[in-house]
Amino acid sequence: MFSGSFKETKIHKVPMQEISFAGLKAVVECIYTAKIDLTDDNFNDIVPAAHLLQINYIIHECQQWMIAKISETTCFDFLRLADKYNFEEVQSAIHKFIMHNFVNVRQSTEFKEISQAALCKFLSSDTLRTGLKEIEVFEAVKEWIMHHKITDKSVIIDIMKNVRFALMTLEEVLDLLEEALVAENAECLKMVKTAANYHSNVYTQPLYEGPLNRPRGRPGVMLIDSGVRMPGGYNVEGNKTDIYYLDLPSFEASNINGVLNEPLVFGSINALSVGHFVYFFGINCFGYQNVTRRYNMTNDIWLDLKGNPSSAKVDLAMARHGNHIFSIGGMDVFHFSGYDAEPEKISDEMFEYSCRRNQWHYVGRAPVRCMEHAAECIKDLVYITGGFLSTDEVSDKVFAYDVKADLWLTKKSMNHARCDHVMAALNDNLYVFGGRSDTNANGGWIRVPYIEKYDIETDQWTVVDNDFYSVCASAFVANEKIFITGGEGSREADPPHGKRIVVFDPQEPAPNHIEVHEEQLPVECENHACVFLTVPELIVN
Repeated sequence: MFSGSFKETKIHKVPMQEISFAGLKAVVECIYTAKIDLTDDNFNDIVPAAHLLQINYIIHECQQWMIAKISETTCFDFLRLADKYNFEEVQSAIHKFIMHNFVNVRQSTEFKEISQAALCKFLSSDTLRTGLKEIEVFEAVKEWIMHHKITDKSVIIDIMKNVRFALMTLEEVLDLLEEALVAENAECLKMVKTAANYHSNVYTQPLYEGPLNRPRGRPGVMLIDSGVRMPGGYNVEGNKTDIYYLDLPSFEASNINGVLNEPLVFGSINALSVGHFVYFFGINCFGYQNVTRRYNMTNDIWLDLKGNPSSAKVDLAMARHGNHIFSIGGMDVFHFSGYDAEPEKISDEMFEYSCRRNQWHYVGRAPVRCMEHAAECIKDLVYITGGFLSTDEVSDKVFAYDVKADLWLTKKSMNHARCDHVMAALNDNLYVFGGRSDTNANGGWIRVPYIEKYDIETDQWTVVDNDFYSVCASAFVANEKIFITGGEGSREADPPHGKRIVVFDPQEPAPNHIEVHEEQLPVECENHACVFLTVPELIVN
Protein backbone atom coordinates (compact mmCIF):
# COMPACT_ATOMS: atom_id res chain seq x y z
CA MET A 1 0.00 0.00 0.00
CA PHE A 2 3.01 2.33 0.37
CA SER A 3 4.30 1.88 -3.20
CA GLY A 4 2.96 2.00 -6.72
CA SER A 5 -0.08 4.16 -7.51
CA PHE A 6 -1.87 3.84 -4.16
CA LYS A 7 -2.92 7.16 -2.63
CA GLU A 8 -0.97 6.32 0.55
CA THR A 9 2.27 7.09 -1.33
CA LYS A 10 1.28 10.76 -1.64
CA ILE A 11 0.14 11.59 1.91
CA HIS A 12 2.06 12.01 5.17
CA LYS A 13 -0.48 10.43 7.48
CA VAL A 14 -2.23 7.15 6.74
CA PRO A 15 -5.35 6.35 8.81
CA MET A 16 -5.48 2.63 9.64
CA GLN A 17 -9.09 1.58 9.82
CA GLU A 18 -10.36 -1.55 11.57
CA ILE A 19 -7.13 -2.35 13.38
CA SER A 20 -6.34 -1.95 17.04
CA PHE A 21 -3.26 -0.64 18.78
CA ALA A 22 -2.67 -4.10 20.27
CA GLY A 23 -2.81 -5.73 16.86
CA LEU A 24 -0.49 -3.18 15.25
CA LYS A 25 1.96 -3.46 18.19
CA ALA A 26 2.10 -7.27 17.85
CA VAL A 27 2.71 -7.05 14.09
CA VAL A 28 5.49 -4.45 14.45
CA GLU A 29 7.18 -6.51 17.16
CA CYS A 30 7.05 -9.56 14.89
CA ILE A 31 8.69 -7.60 12.07
CA TYR A 32 11.69 -6.96 14.35
CA THR A 33 11.80 -10.31 16.18
CA ALA A 34 10.39 -12.74 13.57
CA LYS A 35 8.23 -14.17 16.37
CA ILE A 36 4.46 -14.12 16.80
CA ASP A 37 2.53 -15.60 19.71
CA LEU A 38 -1.08 -16.15 18.68
CA THR A 39 -3.70 -16.70 21.39
CA ASP A 40 -7.47 -16.65 21.70
CA ASP A 41 -7.15 -13.17 23.24
CA ASN A 42 -4.98 -11.47 20.59
CA PHE A 43 -5.90 -13.33 17.40
CA ASN A 44 -8.78 -11.02 16.39
CA ASP A 45 -6.47 -8.02 16.77
CA ILE A 46 -3.53 -9.46 14.84
CA VAL A 47 -5.38 -10.80 11.79
CA PRO A 48 -6.72 -7.45 10.47
CA ALA A 49 -3.41 -5.70 11.14
CA ALA A 50 -1.36 -8.35 9.34
CA HIS A 51 -3.79 -8.37 6.44
CA LEU A 52 -3.80 -4.56 6.09
CA LEU A 53 0.00 -4.38 6.14
CA GLN A 54 0.32 -7.55 4.02
CA ILE A 55 2.87 -9.21 6.27
CA ASN A 56 2.81 -12.62 4.58
CA TYR A 57 4.66 -14.50 7.30
CA ILE A 58 2.12 -13.46 9.94
CA ILE A 59 -0.79 -14.11 7.58
CA HIS A 60 0.51 -17.64 7.05
CA GLU A 61 0.87 -18.18 10.80
CA CYS A 62 -2.66 -16.89 11.37
CA GLN A 63 -4.06 -19.33 8.82
CA GLN A 64 -2.20 -22.28 10.35
CA TRP A 65 -3.45 -21.27 13.81
CA MET A 66 -7.04 -21.16 12.53
CA ILE A 67 -6.74 -24.57 10.86
CA ALA A 68 -5.43 -26.12 14.08
CA LYS A 69 -8.32 -24.59 16.05
CA ILE A 70 -11.21 -25.61 13.77
CA SER A 71 -14.01 -27.20 15.79
CA GLU A 72 -17.81 -27.35 15.88
CA THR A 73 -17.84 -24.13 17.94
CA THR A 74 -15.30 -22.17 15.85
CA CYS A 75 -15.86 -23.35 12.27
CA PHE A 76 -18.49 -20.80 11.24
CA ASP A 77 -16.73 -17.81 12.87
CA PHE A 78 -13.52 -18.86 11.16
CA LEU A 79 -15.36 -19.30 7.89
CA ARG A 80 -16.58 -15.70 8.00
CA LEU A 81 -13.01 -14.51 8.65
CA ALA A 82 -11.60 -16.73 5.91
CA ASP A 83 -14.16 -15.39 3.44
CA LYS A 84 -13.45 -11.79 4.47
CA TYR A 85 -9.69 -12.08 4.01
CA ASN A 86 -9.74 -14.68 1.23
CA PHE A 87 -7.82 -17.28 3.24
CA GLU A 88 -8.22 -20.10 0.70
CA GLU A 89 -6.34 -22.72 2.71
CA VAL A 90 -8.54 -22.06 5.73
CA GLN A 91 -11.69 -22.08 3.59
CA SER A 92 -10.74 -25.48 2.22
CA ALA A 93 -9.99 -26.92 5.68
CA ILE A 94 -13.28 -25.63 7.12
CA HIS A 95 -15.24 -26.94 4.16
CA LYS A 96 -13.70 -30.39 4.69
CA PHE A 97 -14.44 -30.25 8.42
CA ILE A 98 -18.09 -29.36 7.88
CA MET A 99 -18.42 -32.08 5.23
CA HIS A 100 -17.25 -34.63 7.81
CA ASN A 101 -19.24 -33.25 10.74
CA PHE A 102 -22.46 -32.03 9.15
CA VAL A 103 -24.63 -34.03 11.58
CA ASN A 104 -23.50 -31.93 14.51
CA VAL A 105 -22.75 -28.54 12.97
CA ARG A 106 -26.17 -28.26 11.30
CA GLN A 107 -27.77 -28.17 14.75
CA SER A 108 -25.89 -25.08 15.82
CA THR A 109 -27.29 -21.57 15.75
CA GLU A 110 -24.32 -20.45 13.66
CA PHE A 111 -25.32 -22.84 10.88
CA LYS A 112 -28.52 -20.88 10.30
CA GLU A 113 -26.43 -17.70 9.91
CA ILE A 114 -24.23 -18.88 7.06
CA SER A 115 -24.67 -17.33 3.63
CA GLN A 116 -26.79 -18.82 0.88
CA ALA A 117 -23.64 -19.40 -1.19
CA ALA A 118 -21.98 -21.32 1.66
CA LEU A 119 -25.12 -23.39 2.29
CA CYS A 120 -25.40 -24.36 -1.39
CA LYS A 121 -21.71 -25.21 -1.55
CA PHE A 122 -22.08 -27.65 1.35
CA LEU A 123 -25.30 -29.21 0.07
CA SER A 124 -23.98 -29.69 -3.48
CA SER A 125 -20.99 -31.73 -2.33
CA ASP A 126 -20.84 -35.47 -3.00
CA THR A 127 -18.57 -35.81 0.03
CA LEU A 128 -21.14 -34.41 2.47
CA ARG A 129 -20.94 -37.13 5.11
CA THR A 130 -24.27 -36.40 6.66
CA GLY A 131 -24.84 -39.48 8.78
CA LEU A 132 -28.42 -38.38 8.10
CA LYS A 133 -31.13 -39.44 5.75
CA GLU A 134 -31.74 -37.08 2.86
CA ILE A 135 -35.11 -36.10 4.34
CA GLU A 136 -33.16 -34.65 7.27
CA VAL A 137 -31.04 -32.65 4.82
CA PHE A 138 -34.31 -31.22 3.51
CA GLU A 139 -35.36 -30.34 7.06
CA ALA A 140 -32.06 -28.51 7.61
CA VAL A 141 -32.67 -26.49 4.44
CA LYS A 142 -36.23 -25.75 5.50
CA GLU A 143 -35.03 -24.45 8.88
CA TRP A 144 -32.45 -22.21 7.18
CA ILE A 145 -35.07 -20.76 4.82
CA MET A 146 -37.50 -20.10 7.66
CA HIS A 147 -34.78 -18.52 9.80
CA HIS A 148 -33.96 -16.06 7.01
CA LYS A 149 -37.68 -15.55 6.23
CA ILE A 150 -37.09 -16.12 2.53
CA THR A 151 -40.17 -15.94 0.31
CA ASP A 152 -38.52 -15.37 -3.07
CA LYS A 153 -39.34 -18.54 -5.01
CA SER A 154 -36.26 -18.25 -7.22
CA VAL A 155 -33.99 -18.20 -4.17
CA ILE A 156 -35.82 -21.17 -2.67
CA ILE A 157 -35.43 -23.23 -5.84
CA ASP A 158 -31.71 -22.34 -6.07
CA ILE A 159 -31.26 -23.86 -2.62
CA MET A 160 -33.66 -26.79 -3.04
CA LYS A 161 -32.01 -28.03 -6.23
CA ASN A 162 -29.13 -29.19 -4.01
CA VAL A 163 -31.42 -31.56 -2.08
CA ARG A 164 -31.29 -35.05 -3.58
CA PHE A 165 -34.94 -35.99 -3.37
CA ALA A 166 -34.52 -39.35 -5.10
CA LEU A 167 -32.31 -40.51 -2.23
CA MET A 168 -35.37 -40.40 0.03
CA THR A 169 -37.81 -43.26 0.36
CA LEU A 170 -40.99 -43.21 -1.71
CA GLU A 171 -43.06 -42.52 1.41
CA GLU A 172 -40.92 -39.50 2.28
CA VAL A 173 -41.18 -38.18 -1.27
CA LEU A 174 -44.98 -38.53 -1.29
CA ASP A 175 -45.22 -36.71 2.04
CA LEU A 176 -43.23 -33.81 0.57
CA LEU A 177 -45.88 -33.31 -2.10
CA GLU A 178 -48.06 -31.92 0.69
CA GLU A 179 -45.29 -29.80 2.21
CA ALA A 180 -46.14 -26.09 1.76
CA LEU A 181 -42.58 -25.14 0.87
CA VAL A 182 -42.79 -27.62 -2.02
CA ALA A 183 -46.44 -27.42 -3.03
CA GLU A 184 -46.37 -23.63 -3.39
CA ASN A 185 -43.30 -23.60 -5.64
CA ALA A 186 -43.85 -25.07 -9.11
CA GLU A 187 -40.16 -25.86 -9.71
CA CYS A 188 -39.76 -27.55 -6.33
CA LEU A 189 -42.94 -29.52 -6.95
CA LYS A 190 -41.55 -30.64 -10.31
CA MET A 191 -38.34 -31.95 -8.69
CA VAL A 192 -40.25 -33.89 -6.05
CA LYS A 193 -42.59 -35.39 -8.68
CA THR A 194 -39.53 -36.44 -10.68
CA ALA A 195 -38.26 -38.23 -7.57
CA ALA A 196 -41.66 -39.93 -7.18
CA ASN A 197 -41.48 -41.12 -10.79
CA TYR A 198 -37.97 -42.39 -10.13
CA HIS A 199 -39.35 -44.63 -7.39
CA SER A 200 -42.30 -45.83 -9.44
CA ASN A 201 -40.28 -48.38 -11.44
CA VAL A 202 -37.53 -50.02 -9.43
CA TYR A 203 -35.92 -51.68 -12.46
CA THR A 204 -35.25 -48.43 -14.32
CA GLN A 205 -33.72 -46.64 -11.32
CA PRO A 206 -30.09 -47.52 -12.24
CA LEU A 207 -30.61 -45.99 -15.68
CA TYR A 208 -31.11 -42.54 -14.19
CA GLU A 209 -27.86 -40.83 -13.30
CA GLY A 210 -28.36 -37.23 -12.28
CA PRO A 211 -28.11 -34.76 -9.41
CA LEU A 212 -31.33 -35.96 -7.76
CA ASN A 213 -30.03 -39.46 -6.99
CA ARG A 214 -26.26 -39.13 -6.80
CA PRO A 215 -25.20 -40.70 -3.46
CA ARG A 216 -23.40 -38.77 -0.77
CA GLY A 217 -20.62 -40.59 0.99
CA ARG A 218 -17.13 -41.96 0.73
CA PRO A 219 -15.50 -42.91 -2.54
CA GLY A 220 -14.24 -46.39 -1.88
CA VAL A 221 -14.58 -50.06 -2.60
CA MET A 222 -17.34 -52.55 -1.88
CA LEU A 223 -15.57 -55.84 -1.31
CA ILE A 224 -17.76 -58.96 -1.45
CA ASP A 225 -16.27 -62.07 0.11
CA SER A 226 -18.15 -65.15 -1.09
CA GLY A 227 -17.30 -67.11 2.03
CA VAL A 228 -15.82 -69.89 -0.09
CA ARG A 229 -12.40 -71.03 1.08
CA MET A 230 -9.81 -73.02 -0.81
CA PRO A 231 -8.60 -75.74 -0.77
CA GLY A 232 -11.65 -77.90 -0.33
CA GLY A 233 -13.80 -76.70 -3.19
CA TYR A 234 -17.17 -75.08 -2.78
CA ASN A 235 -18.08 -76.48 0.63
CA VAL A 236 -20.58 -74.06 2.15
CA GLU A 237 -20.74 -75.46 5.65
CA GLY A 238 -19.98 -72.69 8.10
CA ASN A 239 -19.36 -70.15 5.32
CA LYS A 240 -21.28 -66.97 4.61
CA THR A 241 -21.05 -64.07 2.22
CA ASP A 242 -19.85 -60.86 3.85
CA ILE A 243 -19.63 -57.35 2.41
CA TYR A 244 -17.04 -54.81 3.45
CA TYR A 245 -16.29 -51.20 2.69
CA LEU A 246 -12.66 -50.49 1.88
CA ASP A 247 -11.57 -46.87 2.21
CA LEU A 248 -9.16 -45.29 -0.25
CA PRO A 249 -6.32 -44.54 0.08
CA SER A 250 -6.08 -45.81 3.68
CA PHE A 251 -7.44 -49.32 2.88
CA GLU A 252 -9.24 -49.24 6.22
CA ALA A 253 -12.01 -51.85 6.17
CA SER A 254 -15.41 -51.87 7.84
CA ASN A 255 -18.54 -53.96 7.57
CA ILE A 256 -21.48 -52.74 5.53
CA ASN A 257 -24.79 -53.00 7.35
CA GLY A 258 -26.74 -54.59 4.53
CA VAL A 259 -24.78 -57.84 4.10
CA LEU A 260 -27.30 -60.35 2.70
CA ASN A 261 -29.85 -60.59 5.52
CA GLU A 262 -30.15 -64.36 5.09
CA PRO A 263 -27.93 -67.48 5.19
CA LEU A 264 -27.03 -67.32 1.52
CA VAL A 265 -23.64 -68.16 0.07
CA PHE A 266 -22.62 -67.13 -3.42
CA GLY A 267 -20.27 -69.49 -5.20
CA SER A 268 -18.04 -67.97 -7.89
CA ILE A 269 -19.40 -64.50 -7.19
CA ASN A 270 -19.52 -61.60 -9.65
CA ALA A 271 -20.44 -58.00 -8.84
CA LEU A 272 -20.89 -55.07 -11.23
CA SER A 273 -22.11 -51.52 -10.72
CA VAL A 274 -24.78 -49.95 -12.92
CA GLY A 275 -25.50 -46.36 -12.07
CA HIS A 276 -25.34 -46.14 -8.30
CA PHE A 277 -26.49 -49.72 -7.74
CA VAL A 278 -24.52 -52.93 -7.34
CA TYR A 279 -25.66 -56.13 -9.09
CA PHE A 280 -24.63 -59.48 -7.62
CA PHE A 281 -24.50 -62.70 -9.63
CA GLY A 282 -23.77 -66.07 -8.12
CA ILE A 283 -25.21 -69.37 -6.98
CA ASN A 284 -27.39 -70.12 -4.02
CA CYS A 285 -25.25 -72.94 -2.72
CA PHE A 286 -28.16 -74.44 -0.79
CA GLY A 287 -30.44 -74.65 -3.82
CA TYR A 288 -27.92 -74.88 -6.66
CA GLN A 289 -29.69 -72.05 -8.51
CA ASN A 290 -28.38 -68.96 -10.28
CA VAL A 291 -29.10 -65.86 -8.22
CA THR A 292 -29.25 -62.20 -9.29
CA ARG A 293 -29.65 -59.52 -6.65
CA ARG A 294 -29.37 -55.75 -6.64
CA TYR A 295 -28.26 -53.61 -3.75
CA ASN A 296 -29.52 -50.04 -3.31
CA MET A 297 -26.88 -48.58 -1.04
CA THR A 298 -28.71 -45.31 -0.46
CA ASN A 299 -31.55 -46.96 1.43
CA ASP A 300 -29.78 -50.23 2.29
CA ILE A 301 -32.32 -52.28 0.31
CA TRP A 302 -31.84 -55.62 -1.43
CA LEU A 303 -33.94 -56.52 -4.46
CA ASP A 304 -34.26 -60.08 -5.72
CA LEU A 305 -34.10 -60.19 -9.53
CA LYS A 306 -34.51 -62.90 -12.11
CA GLY A 307 -31.70 -65.42 -12.08
CA ASN A 308 -30.02 -66.67 -15.22
CA PRO A 309 -32.30 -69.42 -16.58
CA SER A 310 -29.37 -71.61 -17.63
CA SER A 311 -27.94 -74.32 -15.42
CA ALA A 312 -25.92 -73.18 -12.43
CA LYS A 313 -22.31 -72.42 -13.34
CA VAL A 314 -19.12 -71.47 -11.58
CA ASP A 315 -15.99 -69.78 -12.93
CA LEU A 316 -17.86 -67.90 -15.66
CA ALA A 317 -16.93 -64.38 -16.79
CA MET A 318 -19.14 -61.29 -16.79
CA ALA A 319 -18.87 -57.82 -18.31
CA ARG A 320 -21.08 -54.76 -18.47
CA HIS A 321 -22.00 -52.89 -21.65
CA GLY A 322 -24.13 -49.88 -20.79
CA ASN A 323 -27.23 -51.15 -19.02
CA HIS A 324 -26.70 -54.72 -20.16
CA ILE A 325 -24.59 -57.40 -18.50
CA PHE A 326 -23.13 -60.36 -20.38
CA SER A 327 -22.43 -63.77 -18.84
CA ILE A 328 -20.05 -66.03 -20.78
CA GLY A 329 -19.00 -69.66 -20.34
CA GLY A 330 -18.36 -71.31 -16.99
CA MET A 331 -18.74 -74.87 -15.79
CA ASP A 332 -21.98 -76.59 -14.86
CA VAL A 333 -21.89 -77.70 -11.26
CA PHE A 334 -24.33 -79.76 -9.22
CA HIS A 335 -22.62 -79.95 -5.84
CA PHE A 336 -20.14 -77.94 -3.83
CA SER A 337 -18.07 -80.51 -1.97
CA GLY A 338 -15.12 -79.93 -4.29
CA TYR A 339 -14.66 -80.70 -7.96
CA ASP A 340 -12.17 -81.24 -10.74
CA ALA A 341 -12.78 -79.50 -14.05
CA GLU A 342 -14.63 -81.87 -16.36
CA PRO A 343 -14.40 -80.79 -20.02
CA GLU A 344 -17.89 -81.99 -20.89
CA LYS A 345 -19.36 -79.64 -18.26
CA ILE A 346 -17.60 -76.53 -19.59
CA SER A 347 -19.96 -74.18 -21.41
CA ASP A 348 -19.74 -71.77 -24.34
CA GLU A 349 -23.17 -70.21 -23.71
CA MET A 350 -23.56 -66.45 -23.56
CA PHE A 351 -26.51 -64.77 -21.86
CA GLU A 352 -27.46 -61.11 -21.63
CA TYR A 353 -29.21 -59.46 -18.69
CA SER A 354 -31.23 -56.28 -19.24
CA CYS A 355 -31.24 -54.07 -16.13
CA ARG A 356 -34.22 -52.10 -17.43
CA ARG A 357 -36.41 -55.12 -18.16
CA ASN A 358 -35.07 -57.43 -15.45
CA GLN A 359 -34.83 -60.15 -18.07
CA TRP A 360 -32.23 -62.64 -19.25
CA HIS A 361 -32.02 -63.90 -22.79
CA TYR A 362 -29.78 -66.33 -24.59
CA VAL A 363 -27.44 -64.56 -27.03
CA GLY A 364 -25.58 -67.45 -28.60
CA ARG A 365 -22.35 -69.35 -28.27
CA ALA A 366 -18.84 -68.03 -27.68
CA PRO A 367 -16.01 -69.24 -30.00
CA VAL A 368 -14.72 -71.61 -27.29
CA ARG A 369 -16.04 -73.51 -24.31
CA CYS A 370 -14.13 -72.05 -21.38
CA MET A 371 -14.05 -71.43 -17.64
CA GLU A 372 -11.71 -69.47 -15.35
CA HIS A 373 -11.36 -66.85 -18.10
CA ALA A 374 -11.76 -63.06 -17.78
CA ALA A 375 -14.07 -60.55 -19.49
CA GLU A 376 -14.05 -56.76 -19.89
CA CYS A 377 -15.89 -54.27 -22.09
CA ILE A 378 -14.30 -51.40 -24.00
CA LYS A 379 -16.59 -49.29 -26.15
CA ASP A 380 -18.88 -51.75 -27.97
CA LEU A 381 -16.65 -54.82 -27.66
CA VAL A 382 -16.80 -57.43 -24.90
CA TYR A 383 -13.38 -59.09 -24.65
CA ILE A 384 -12.65 -62.52 -23.18
CA THR A 385 -9.11 -63.70 -22.52
CA GLY A 386 -7.55 -67.05 -21.70
CA GLY A 387 -9.28 -69.61 -19.51
CA PHE A 388 -9.38 -73.36 -19.12
CA LEU A 389 -10.89 -74.91 -22.24
CA SER A 390 -13.03 -77.94 -22.87
CA THR A 391 -10.03 -79.38 -24.72
CA ASP A 392 -8.35 -79.76 -21.30
CA GLU A 393 -5.78 -77.00 -21.89
CA VAL A 394 -5.13 -73.44 -20.75
CA SER A 395 -5.70 -70.84 -23.46
CA ASP A 396 -3.84 -67.78 -24.69
CA LYS A 397 -6.73 -66.87 -27.04
CA VAL A 398 -8.51 -63.53 -27.11
CA PHE A 399 -11.96 -62.94 -28.59
CA ALA A 400 -14.19 -59.88 -28.74
CA TYR A 401 -17.97 -59.83 -29.08
CA ASP A 402 -19.24 -56.85 -31.11
CA VAL A 403 -22.46 -55.97 -29.28
CA LYS A 404 -23.95 -53.90 -32.09
CA ALA A 405 -23.08 -56.31 -34.89
CA ASP A 406 -23.82 -59.46 -32.83
CA LEU A 407 -20.54 -60.91 -34.06
CA TRP A 408 -17.52 -62.58 -32.46
CA LEU A 409 -14.08 -61.38 -33.58
CA THR A 410 -10.75 -63.15 -33.14
CA LYS A 411 -8.05 -60.91 -31.71
CA LYS A 412 -4.30 -61.24 -31.22
CA SER A 413 -3.46 -63.93 -28.69
CA MET A 414 -1.70 -63.10 -25.43
CA ASN A 415 1.99 -63.83 -25.16
CA HIS A 416 1.32 -66.28 -22.33
CA ALA A 417 -1.57 -68.69 -21.82
CA ARG A 418 -3.35 -68.29 -18.50
CA CYS A 419 -6.50 -68.96 -16.51
CA ASP A 420 -7.73 -67.75 -13.09
CA HIS A 421 -6.18 -64.39 -13.98
CA VAL A 422 -7.39 -60.81 -13.49
CA MET A 423 -8.22 -58.40 -16.31
CA ALA A 424 -9.03 -54.69 -16.12
CA ALA A 425 -9.71 -51.93 -18.66
CA LEU A 426 -8.08 -48.52 -18.24
CA ASN A 427 -7.92 -45.71 -20.80
CA ASP A 428 -9.02 -48.01 -23.64
CA ASN A 429 -6.30 -50.54 -22.88
CA LEU A 430 -6.67 -54.02 -21.41
CA TYR A 431 -4.33 -55.31 -18.71
CA VAL A 432 -4.09 -58.96 -17.64
CA PHE A 433 -2.40 -59.93 -14.38
CA GLY A 434 -0.91 -63.25 -13.30
CA GLY A 435 -3.03 -66.37 -13.33
CA ARG A 436 -1.87 -69.95 -13.75
CA SER A 437 -0.98 -72.08 -16.74
CA ASP A 438 -1.44 -75.58 -15.32
CA THR A 439 -0.92 -77.73 -12.25
CA ASN A 440 2.28 -79.57 -11.38
CA ALA A 441 2.70 -83.24 -10.48
CA ASN A 442 1.85 -82.48 -6.85
CA GLY A 443 -1.36 -80.68 -7.77
CA GLY A 444 0.11 -77.23 -7.12
CA TRP A 445 -0.41 -74.29 -9.44
CA ILE A 446 2.13 -73.32 -12.07
CA ARG A 447 1.74 -69.58 -11.83
CA VAL A 448 2.12 -67.10 -14.70
CA PRO A 449 4.35 -64.21 -13.57
CA TYR A 450 3.50 -61.75 -16.35
CA ILE A 451 1.46 -58.57 -16.66
CA GLU A 452 0.44 -57.89 -20.26
CA LYS A 453 -1.07 -54.81 -21.88
CA TYR A 454 -3.34 -54.93 -24.91
CA ASP A 455 -3.66 -51.96 -27.27
CA ILE A 456 -7.11 -52.10 -28.90
CA GLU A 457 -6.00 -49.87 -31.78
CA THR A 458 -2.98 -51.93 -32.85
CA ASP A 459 -4.30 -55.32 -31.69
CA GLN A 460 -0.98 -56.02 -29.97
CA TRP A 461 0.01 -57.43 -26.56
CA THR A 462 3.07 -56.20 -24.67
CA VAL A 463 4.62 -57.67 -21.51
CA VAL A 464 5.02 -54.84 -18.99
CA ASP A 465 6.16 -56.89 -15.98
CA ASN A 466 7.61 -60.39 -15.55
CA ASP A 467 7.58 -60.77 -11.77
CA PHE A 468 3.93 -60.56 -10.73
CA TYR A 469 2.21 -63.58 -9.19
CA SER A 470 -1.51 -63.65 -8.48
CA VAL A 471 -4.19 -66.33 -8.95
CA CYS A 472 -7.95 -66.06 -8.31
CA ALA A 473 -7.73 -62.38 -7.37
CA SER A 474 -10.14 -59.56 -8.19
CA ALA A 475 -9.55 -56.01 -9.45
CA PHE A 476 -11.05 -52.54 -9.70
CA VAL A 477 -10.01 -49.27 -11.33
CA ALA A 478 -9.80 -46.00 -9.41
CA ASN A 479 -7.85 -42.77 -9.78
CA GLU A 480 -6.18 -43.93 -13.01
CA LYS A 481 -4.75 -46.99 -11.27
CA ILE A 482 -5.64 -50.69 -11.13
CA PHE A 483 -6.02 -52.30 -7.70
CA ILE A 484 -5.67 -56.09 -7.42
CA THR A 485 -7.15 -57.60 -4.27
CA GLY A 486 -6.60 -60.92 -2.56
CA GLY A 487 -6.07 -64.15 -4.44
CA GLU A 488 -4.53 -67.57 -3.91
CA GLY A 489 -5.93 -67.91 -0.39
CA SER A 490 -4.11 -70.71 1.43
CA ARG A 491 -2.31 -71.94 -1.69
CA GLU A 492 1.45 -71.85 -2.27
CA ALA A 493 2.02 -68.09 -2.21
CA ASP A 494 4.67 -66.95 0.24
CA PRO A 495 3.66 -64.72 1.91
CA PRO A 496 -0.04 -65.63 1.41
CA HIS A 497 -1.78 -63.24 -0.97
CA GLY A 498 -5.29 -63.53 0.42
CA LYS A 499 -5.18 -60.25 2.36
CA ARG A 500 -2.94 -58.19 0.13
CA ILE A 501 -3.70 -55.27 -2.17
CA VAL A 502 -1.48 -54.52 -5.15
CA VAL A 503 -1.64 -51.08 -6.80
CA PHE A 504 -0.59 -50.95 -10.45
CA ASP A 505 0.09 -47.53 -11.99
CA PRO A 506 0.57 -47.79 -15.77
CA GLN A 507 2.00 -44.27 -15.88
CA GLU A 508 5.02 -45.31 -13.82
CA PRO A 509 7.95 -47.23 -15.33
CA ALA A 510 8.87 -50.69 -14.01
CA PRO A 511 9.51 -51.58 -11.25
CA ASN A 512 7.93 -48.47 -9.69
CA HIS A 513 4.56 -49.22 -11.30
CA ILE A 514 3.72 -51.78 -8.59
CA GLU A 515 3.06 -51.15 -4.89
CA VAL A 516 2.33 -54.14 -2.66
CA HIS A 517 0.37 -53.66 0.55
CA GLU A 518 0.34 -56.83 2.65
CA GLU A 519 -2.33 -57.78 5.23
CA GLN A 520 -4.78 -55.03 4.20
CA LEU A 521 -8.00 -56.97 3.62
CA PRO A 522 -10.20 -57.97 6.57
CA VAL A 523 -10.30 -61.66 5.55
CA GLU A 524 -8.45 -64.01 3.23
CA CYS A 525 -10.15 -63.34 -0.12
CA GLU A 526 -9.97 -65.78 -2.98
CA ASN A 527 -13.44 -66.15 -4.47
CA HIS A 528 -14.51 -62.55 -4.12
CA ALA A 529 -15.47 -59.46 -6.10
CA CYS A 530 -14.96 -55.75 -5.64
CA VAL A 531 -16.61 -52.62 -7.03
CA PHE A 532 -15.39 -49.01 -6.83
CA LEU A 533 -18.15 -46.48 -6.13
CA THR A 534 -19.47 -43.96 -3.61
CA VAL A 535 -20.67 -45.71 -0.45
CA PRO A 536 -23.14 -43.74 1.70
CA GLU A 537 -22.07 -43.02 5.26
CA LEU A 538 -25.27 -44.49 6.69
CA ILE A 539 -24.47 -48.07 5.66
CA VAL A 540 -20.83 -48.12 6.80
CA ASN A 541 -20.34 -49.21 10.41
